[in-house]
Amino acid sequence: MKKIKIICSDLDGTLLNDDKKLSNKNIQAIKEWQSDGNYFGVTTGRSEQGIEWALDKNFQPDFSVCLNGARVHKFAGSISTHTIPSIDVVRVIKIMKSFSIARISLTKMRVSHWHSHLSLNELNQTGIEKISVQIKDNKQLKEMLKLLKKLPLTTTWSDVDYIEVSASGVSKLSGLKEALLTETSLNQVAAIGDYENDLEIVSNVGIGFAVDNALSELKEAAQVIVNDNNNDAIADMISYLKN
Repeated sequence: MKKIKIICSDLDGTLLNDDKKLSNKNIQAIKEWQSDGNYFGVTTGRSEQGIEWALDKNFQPDFSVCLNGARVHKFAGSISTHTIPSIDVVRVIKIMKSFSIARISLTKMRVSHWHSHLSLNELNQTGIEKISVQIKDNKQLKEMLKLLKKLPLTTTWSDVDYIEVSASGVSKLSGLKEALLTETSLNQVAAIGDYENDLEIVSNVGIGFAVDNALSELKEAAQVIVNDNNNDAIADMISYLKN
């Protein structure tokens, strides 16, 4: 088995259980992994605030890839950001508003703001790092995905009824590459997730893992399937890597 020194984990549906909580077993396993001289990072669609709320100071990640790669806290301590061109922000919102959506979120300067009603006059903004939309109708969601993926941006399906849009070339994998030290190889990394926005990163690291509750496409791409997110998936993953 490849020598893994770095784990990167998705949060919702993976590290967190369905109640959006960390299990004690996962916390202990991560702390032991780090104390053995290894590294643990998070790769998520959440903002920095969302990561802070989720982890609740139970442990400190060595790096974090936020907003699906739009904002990266690197090993070296620096932060990089990638924003969506303002003209593309307008294009994305116009497509989203042509469907029956529940709400739209614009993330800027670390903070996400959800809007039930959003005027196109408000959209000529710079500095938008991620646009998210909640859409309940699965058929409409898939139609919207097709339209958004025609734009020169990165569009992913991140949960049952959520679509997320980032700048071109931005993804969890691109964020991971930025976060790592230059001498670190992706072969030293294990990644785990549950949804479409985890597919690229799970497919391109040393060992790709999927939780048992993951989409079937992600399970097919992963080399190893571990317990579901309600049954200490990360502890199960770390146990596999140690043995």
